[in-house]
Amino acid sequence: MKFINRTTIYALLFLTMLGSAFAQKVQTDFDHQANFSQYKTYSWQEIKPADSL
Repeated sequence: MKFINRTTIYALLFLTMLGSAFAQKVQTDFDHQANFSQYKTYSWQEIKPADSL
């Protein structure tokens, strides 16, 4: 069995993480003329915390 040193393992881990970081493409778009003052906040149900610290 061939010995793999730490530098090789760290390099492979780094390249894997680098590849996954650039693999994502995110696009967003929104209406600049939207009137957000008509929206209100709401809750589906009353939330009661277990511990009221």
